[in-house]
Amino acid sequence: MKMLMRAGTILAMVLLVAVAFVGVASAGDSGCTPSDGCKCTVKGAKYGYCEAGTCCSRETCTGLEGWKIYIDLNKNGMWDENEPYDITNETGNYLIQFDCTQDSVEYHIREVQQNGWVLTFPLLPNYGYHAAYLCCGCNPDPCGDACHKSIWRSFCNEPLGCTRTPGYWKTHSVYGPAPYDSTWASIGEDTLFYKSGQSFYEVLWTEPRGNAYYILSFQFIAAQLNVLSGAHLPPAVEDAMEDAAVLFNTYTPSQIAQLKGNSAVRQRFIELADLINDYNEGELGVPHCT
Repeated sequence: MKMLMRAGTILAMVLLVAVAFVGVASAGDSGCTPSDGCKCTVKGAKYGYCEAGTCCSRETCTGLEGWKIYIDLNKNGMWDENEPYDITNETGNYLIQFDCTQDSVEYHIREVQQNGWVLTFPLLPNYGYHAAYLCCGCNPDPCGDACHKSIWRSFCNEPLGCTRTPGYWKTHSVYGPAPYDSTWASIGEDTLFYKSGQSFYEVLWTEPRGNAYYILSFQFIAAQLNVLSGAHLPPAVEDAMEDAAVLFNTYTPSQIAQLKGNSAVRQRFIELADLINDYNEGELGVPHCT
């Protein structure tokens, strides 16, 4: 069960593909010359700021202007000067026309990443690019059913945001002493923290004294608040958060306090705390707030 929804994060992505064959001759024809000089078209849109839990589409997202979308001809993962490209317009749309062949060839369509953003679509299995078979042959048979002359491909990004440590969140609640951060309202300082018998606020102010329960809970609560404030949550950290939630639903602070240092359960608490701490410290790709 997902214990945490990434704020501003896309949970489901839908790829819209528009396929159009141009100048298709009869199956018996061969060696014909396309009227447009053997060119293929890749078009689509670049989206951002999608509503949480919605698909990547113009209905639920904002188009991003000024992003370079290109055909990665040599498949090296970066734009080279000889590679065709387009810059997205004010609605996020782009259109690339380039010389292709009559035979089916797999092309990679990529974007040039910009600072402060993280790619959310396409993800696996082709992280960061779309693979598409393109050809301009008049006779579609050599190309196969998967080969197109014109396709639509979309890309989605969300802002990286930034993270803060438990020390920030414990002092910026409704109880002070630092100015109130309204992100707390999404959780509630007085909400009961799992089986601890304490509130989120009380847990943050508890002296751990070596108790792995509190060592993990500090980082866990801070990460929750970071995500709610707009920080991107990397998949590895999301998995760690889910594992931590299972532990909190299973154990109490007193149970963990009784465990010896070589306990596998205690060691798991510490492992998760270390990973989530790296996230809160800005060491896992999402910068620390300044």
